[in-house]
Formats: sequence, C-alpha cells, structure tokens
Amino acid sequence: MLTPRRVWEAAWLLLGLAVPVAFQRWSYDAFELPKQVVNLVVVEAAAVLALALWLVRTPKNDWRTRIRGLPSWLRARAGVCVALGVGAAWLLAAAGSVAPEQSWWGLPPRWAGARAQLAHAVLLAAASCCLRRPEQLQRLAVVTAAAGSLAAGYGLLQRFGRDPFEWGGYVGATVAADLTGRPPGTFGNPNFLAGYLVLSTYVTAGALVTARRPIVRGALAAAALIQVAALAFTQTRGAWLGAMAGAAAFATLLAALRGRAWRRWLAGAVGVAVTVLLGLRIAQPVLTEGTLLARAANMVSPTEVTASIRLALWRLTSTAWLARPLTGFGPDAIAPVFQRAYGADLVAAEGPKGGGTQYDRSENATIDTLLATGALGGLSLLAVGVVTAWSVARLARRARAAPGPWLPLMAGTAAALAAHLVAQQFNVEVVGASFLAWLLAGALIGLGQDPAAPGAAGATEADAGVPGRSAAVVAALAAGAMAATAIAWWEVRPLRAGVEYEQGLTLQRAGRPAEAIPRLNAANGLWPHYYLYWAELGYADRAAARTASGPEKERLYRDALRAVDRGIQLNAAHPLVWSYWGDIAAEVALATNDLTLRNRAKAAHVRATDLAPGWWRYWQSAGESDMLLGDFPAAKERFTRSAALSPGNWVLWASLGDAANRQGDIAVARMAYERALGLNPGEATVTTIRRALESLAG
Repeated sequence: MLTPRRVWEAAWLLLGLAVPVAFQRWSYDAFELPKQVVNLVVVEAAAVLALALWLVRTPKNDWRTRIRGLPSWLRARAGVCVALGVGAAWLLAAAGSVAPEQSWWGLPPRWAGARAQLAHAVLLAAASCCLRRPEQLQRLAVVTAAAGSLAAGYGLLQRFGRDPFEWGGYVGATVAADLTGRPPGTFGNPNFLAGYLVLSTYVTAGALVTARRPIVRGALAAAALIQVAALAFTQTRGAWLGAMAGAAAFATLLAALRGRAWRRWLAGAVGVAVTVLLGLRIAQPVLTEGTLLARAANMVSPTEVTASIRLALWRLTSTAWLARPLTGFGPDAIAPVFQRAYGADLVAAEGPKGGGTQYDRSENATIDTLLATGALGGLSLLAVGVVTAWSVARLARRARAAPGPWLPLMAGTAAALAAHLVAQQFNVEVVGASFLAWLLAGALIGLGQDPAAPGAAGATEADAGVPGRSAAVVAALAAGAMAATAIAWWEVRPLRAGVEYEQGLTLQRAGRPAEAIPRLNAANGLWPHYYLYWAELGYADRAAARTASGPEKERLYRDALRAVDRGIQLNAAHPLVWSYWGDIAAEVALATNDLTLRNRAKAAHVRATDLAPGWWRYWQSAGESDMLLGDFPAAKERFTRSAALSPGNWVLWASLGDAANRQGDIAVARMAYERALGLNPGEATVTTIRRALESLAG
C-alpha cells in the first residue's frame, strides 16, 4: 500500500543514490547545480505526492480532531520543531537580505539560496517523522555505500589518469585540467568530494559492522576501502581531521551503545589522535614533499599557504556578522563581505599567488552561516545539534537496557555527523554533503523518539493514515505525477540557462558578440536572477556597438546600459556590479558625448572602491575608465592605489606609467615603467615598455 511514509523513503533513497553522482558536461556549472536540481526536484515532488496521498487518506470528519491535536503532535516530534526553526531563520534572513531576490533563488557557484536550505529543513522533518525503524536506516546506508563507491571510484580513476572525460578549469579553457594530484570525483572539487566521503565512509562502516551475511559484508568492506582510498587521495586536511574525529566518535559511541566504559575509549581515541599529530609534526622536516604523509603533516602547520589564507579569512570576517547580527546579510549574499574585508593581510597570506582571488566564502561553514543568517540561523542550527545529541544519548540509554543488532549502524551514523561537523570548519557548504547530513540527523532524531509514540520505532505503515478509496488514490498519484513533471521542468531552467550562457560567452571571447547576444539573452530569459549573466550581456552589447554605426550603435549601447542596470537591481551591495556598470557607462558616455552619464560612470567606480577599498581590481577598473575619459590625473591616482595593493602585478605599474606619461608626470612614469620591467612581464611587453621609457623627455 502506497503511503506518504513510503513516498518519503523512496525519495531519500533516490537522493542518496543520485545526488552524489550527478553532474553534466554542457556548461561550466557542471557539478553543484545538477546536484541542487536533483535535490530540489525530488524533495518538492515527494512533498506534493505525500501531501496528496495524505489528503485522500484522511477522513473528512477527522480534520477538526487533527487540528486540535496539532500542538501535542508537534511536542512529540522534536525534529519537526527544529526543522521549522531552521526554515523560519532562513526565510527571515532572505527577507532581510542585502539582495533579497538573489537570496531566495541562490546563484553560482554554490546555489545556496533560501530554497535550497528549505529543502534541507524538509528532509530533516521528513526523516524524523518517517525514518523510525533501523531497517530503514540500513537501506539508506546501503544506498549511501553504493553512491559513495561510485563517487570515490570516479575519483580513483582520475587519480590514476583514467578519467574518460577532459575537464578544463573554466569556460573557454583549451587545456585539460590535471586531476591526478587531487581528484575531485563527481564533485568538481577535491575538498567537496572529501566532505561527502567523511559522511559516507562512516555510514558504510556502521552498515559493515552491522551486516551478518558474508556477501553483504564483503561488498560493504570493498565500498569502505574505495571511499577511504579516495578520501586519502583528495589530500584534504580538514576532511582528514574530520575523519579522525569520526573514528574517535565511532569507537566511543559503539562502546556506549554496548554498555561498555566509553570514557576510556574516548580518552584512548583522543590520545591516539594527539600522538599521530605530534608525530607528524616532528617528522615533517624529513618527509618527502608531495607525499600524502607530508600533506598530512601540514595539518599542524598554520603558516602553510592555504592554511594561512583560511586563518586570514576567518580573522577578517568572523565578526562581520555583527554588522547585521540577527538575520545576517542573507543566503548566498555574503560575497560582498569578503570583498570589503579584502586587504593587505589577505594579500600577504596569499604570497606568490598574487592577491587575485575573489573569495565568496570563508572556508568555514559556521562563519558562513552566521554571515548569511545571523544569530537566528546560528541558534536554529545549534538547536538541531542539541536535539540530535539528545536523541543519540537516548538511543544509548535504550541500548544498554535492550542491546540490539543495529547498534553499530547507529554509532556509524552519529560518527558520520561528528566527522562532518569537524570537516565543515575547514570547508564550505555544498549540497552533495549537506543533504546527507540533514537526512542522517533526521534519522537519529526519528530513531530516538519515544517507542510508545505513534509512528515510532516498530510502528506499522498504517500509522500514516487509513486506507482511502482506490479511485481517490489513483487521482492523487496522477496529480502528483503531473506536479512532479512541472517541478522538473521549472527546476531545470538554471541548467538550461547555464548551457546558453557558456555558448554565448564562448562566442563573445572568440570576438563574435553579435552571435553571442542571442545566447546571452536566452540565458537571462531562462534565469534572470544572476547579475553576472546580465553583466556579460552588457559587455556583448558594448562589443557589438563598437563595430556598428548610426541608430544600431545607439540601440546596442542602450541595451548594454539596461543589462548592467538589471545587475545593479539584483545586488547593489556588491562592488563588482558597480564596477561593471562604470566600465560600460564610461564607454557609452564617450561615444554619445553624454556628460551626465560620464559623471555617473565615475560615481559608479567611486561606489565600487568605497565598498571594497582593499580590492585592487576595482581601483584598476576605475583607472581604466578615467583613461578612456581623458581624466589622466584621476587615472594616475587610482592606478597608484591599485599598484600599492598588489605590488607584484606588472600590469598595474605599466598602467600607472601610461597615466603619468599622459599627464606629463615624467618622474612617476619612469618609476612605474621601471617597476613593471623589474617584474618580468614577458619579452613582447618589455619591448613596449622600453619604447615608452625612451619616449619620455628629460
């Protein structure tokens, strides 16, 4: 008999298998977006179908009783209560966001808008209500082991140079990426793959210890080995620390659930971990560079390049949420925080990398949550953690009274969440790991409910409702299927937009803007919520206007301005959109001799540099617009600022030399050209700069 509970179980099993392995190769957003689409389609379709079945299976005379019993129903379901709190926190954060439209829909590359977070809250609530028997958790564990093996197996293929695909770094890349050093698997990033594997590995380990049939144990053991190997090859130190925490939690929880002296196990696990870390630290000077052991030794080296960058990001942004303490800056709207915090500390931490990365996350999920949702979001997640821990403690007490064969599986599930919690302090949130973490938390909460409560462990499917008329059930299924089709069509739009955008961007970079414009228009028609799509359309219109004439030229320039205007509407808090607007407006003002637009272009660049005074690219962009408009003193000032912020960039010194030369400041021009030459800009550029030096008077 099909019931809402069975619908939800089918949904999370499908998610467990499909989300980790989902990717596509038709656009740059090849990994995170397909996973988000699968997650949203399955969760939304399951919610619609489960609701339809519940409605047709609920007697008409039972509504008043159910409504009156809602408070007591909620009191018996802590998972639903905390899920409601999480959903409310994210909705409030989106409503008060610095970019509300963007916060609701999400944007590349993480697609972590309020809709995605609500899907996670729904998964938590559904699992806590419907996953009440250990057999259900076992089925989820087996599916997770299979998906983890597929994702990890693909990573191993990449590690040994057997990837059937060639992956470039970005749109328009012409050189295949070398993935043998740190394979990203089906996640597109080794850190993200590792973040998922610390969850799936312990779920698999719990299922392995629980299993009794030899063939099942053999398959699960193979799955665990594949995942451990891939986790090692990702060389993700934060995930390795999470795996160590997970191992300690697994041993301790297994001892507690079996009624043994868990404190001794915990002390022993901590002692082993400390010994291993100290040993790696002592052996670090003699370890061969590039080996896994040398990489592991860097876990205790905070001055190592990427570790120092993380520390700088945390230091610069950890208190920024206090500017908007209750609801934060909004889901997927925190990139401007990092633009504003960018400065000398981060440039120094990057060292030879040169200060050119545009950060949009802190590489710490806790800090990112506070920035996105403020104290309300942080408290809601804390509540989830408290209720989950309470449920695990309840399971431990129950296990001591009546031990059962499922204890290792529950210990593995809890250990997976402990490992995830530690690993997320060094990683950003991605749906491929988050959906599973929310499911597992809901599972532990559901299993920890009072056995006497309706729908608790051991309950039958009849608890989901009374049988309805077959015709009504068929109608509900038909309506659910139609709704699922409509949902899939709707949710796939950003994927289609990404394909159109990549094709348009490729044409634009090939110098064919007239052909790129229809593609970019199509991308914006499918997904009008991303400022970068509009900015690139503006640049394509501008490029096409350069070769047009008469009314067509004017029309294209107006279209370019309208496109970047839309970008401002989407996210006026981001300095990047102001910089884009200033770039295009300056050229349009010059072409149309519009003095008002010229002043607005300069004001837009001032706005960008005010929002992110430590980011050299905005000063460079402002200087280039000033050069275009003939304001050489202003250009010299702005190039001076940009070169001071990124002194290792020869382009900035050469640009400063050009601005000073055009102004007539020979001393500054000579100094800037000489600095540029000292940074080894390349043979052709050296020749050009030397000619400029020779042309200077005096």
